This record gives sequence, C-alpha cells and structure tokens, in this order.
Amino acid sequence: MAFSEALLSELLALAELGNVAAACRLGDLAYDQAKASEWYRKAAEQGYARAQVSLGLMYANGRGVQKDLKAATDWYWKAAEQGYGKGLLAFLSTSSDMTPLRTSKNALARFQDTASNGDLEAQCGLGVLYEHGLGVEKNPAVAAQLYCKAAMKGHQYARQRLEALSPSDNKNLLEYLRSRECADQRQEQRPVERSNDDEACGYSRPRTDEDVSQMSGQEFELLVKSLLARHGYVSIEMTPGSGDMGADLVVRHNERVIVIQCKRYSGAVGLQAVQEILGAKSFYQAHEAWVITNSTFTDPARMLARSGQVRLIDGEGMKKGGASFS
Repeated sequence: MAFSEALLSELLALAELGNVAAACRLGDLAYDQAKASEWYRKAAEQGYARAQVSLGLMYANGRGVQKDLKAATDWYWKAAEQGYGKGLLAFLSTSSDMTPLRTSKNALARFQDTASNGDLEAQCGLGVLYEHGLGVEKNPAVAAQLYCKAAMKGHQYARQRLEALSPSDNKNLLEYLRSRECADQRQEQRPVERSNDDEACGYSRPRTDEDVSQMSGQEFELLVKSLLARHGYVSIEMTPGSGDMGADLVVRHNERVIVIQCKRYSGAVGLQAVQEILGAKSFYQAHEAWVITNSTFTDPARMLARSGQVRLIDGEGMKKGGASFS
C-alpha cells in the first residue's frame, strides 16, 4: 500500500489517540532515526511488543539514540516476557545475563503458549532454552523437536540449530526434515486439481480441528480466506506480513469494507487482538471489524468487542460457517 499524505495523517491521528500499532508503523516509516525512536518508544512504553523489539534494535545499533546494549536487552526482554518470539531470540542473541530467564515466573509458560500457537521465532527461541538449559532443564531432544517444527515452516536459523545438534540429540529429525523438503518439492512440481473457490483463495480445502492446530498463522489466514470465499465473499485481500495495522484480511463485499484479524491459538485470544482490529478499522476506514479464531476469547476481549462493535468468531463459529460469516 502506498502511503499518501491522507493515510499518514490518519496514522498520526490514531497514534495521538493512543493506538500503539499506528505509532509503531510511524516508527517504521520515519526517515529521521531520532523521530523513529520516539514513535517506537511511544508504543513500547504502552507494552506493544513489536515496538519494544524495534526500539531495542535502535539502542543496539545506535540509530536515533545513543548506543546502549543494556537498554537494548531490557527492551528485548520486555517483549520476550509477553511471549513475543522475536523478543526472545533478540534477547538470547544479545544478553550475557540470563537472570531474567531464570527468575521469571510466567515467561516460560508464555513462550510455550506462543510456540504452540505457531510462532516460529518462539519455537526456535524455546529450542535454544532447552538446548542450553536456560531457565529450563537441559533437554537437547526437546530442542531438536522444536527446531524441526520451525524449520519445516521455513525458519532458517532453526534449521541451522538442528543441524548443529549431535546425531544422538536430533534423533533422525534432520533426515526427516530433508525427506519432507524433498516431498514438498515433488508436490510443488505435480499439478493439483482445485475447485474455483480453491483457485481464488489459494488454499485447498477446510481442515479438521487437528489439522488447524498444526497450522502456521499464515496457513490459518488462508483457511479463513477459503471459508469466506465459499460463502460468497469475492474481494478478499491478504495484507503484508508487517505494517498491516492489525488486519490480516481486508474484504470488500456489497459496498462494505470488513477488516479481519485471524488468530490460530491454543489458548484464549485476549484484549490486544480486539484493540488492534479497532485500530485497523479506523485506518482502513472499514464498516466492520472481525476477529476470527479456532479457539475462544477471554472475557475482557468480549467486553471490549461489545463496546466497540467488533464481531468475534470463535472455533464453534467457524464450524457453523455461513451462519457466522453472514
């Protein structure tokens, strides 16, 4: 999306109202590094994990702020504590003091939850913890399983870590990964028959609950796109992986714009998803805002959704299909 003056003005207005995603995006777009650090700080101080990592990078590299590795690792850890995979990997690669990992009461559970929800960086970072016994009992076999899971989705650092483990630790997982990659290459070369809906949405067919639990976030977005197409929604745009302002899909239907955030979760989806989609609704000037998950929603998320008129579709709603999407 080209950012016109009007869109930048909209971002500024949202950021001034406290929208953390808008403030972080302004940091991404700022040419002046000092100004970028100000926008990142504005969002980071409100607990926005992506901005915390971005601000940490500014400190680590001395861009827009005085170089300060201690400040960088502090911001990385703030993001990591929320279960944010990129924050965890950045912290592990920068900090020589692992005390926060050993003393935190909730961080490990959050890493595990985020990893189970398909976050590749969290899977890889958790693998590093198990490989070296950082905050957990050392278990290279578990590390190998986590690395393999992330590597199968294309995470290159996870693959490198898996290759670096001894054969007794990776227990044929590297061989399994290579066989899967070969099979995927053969599958890509084989013509596949698809229905018109499948061709339109780039996804083969709805999956079982077990299949959904194994999907990456992007695969879940494709599944939601497929379900929407099957129920009459034609214009469905997938947003970029970064800078999406909280919307994964933008749907144009019957002269209305709908912004949708997709959450493939094993736990309950919380307040932040609703906050982000409300920001996306304003940014895209949409008529409706939805959050769709295979799981459930927390009570605070439901309360905010009711007051903000956000439609929440949970796992049971997905199974109902057309009734939920109409």
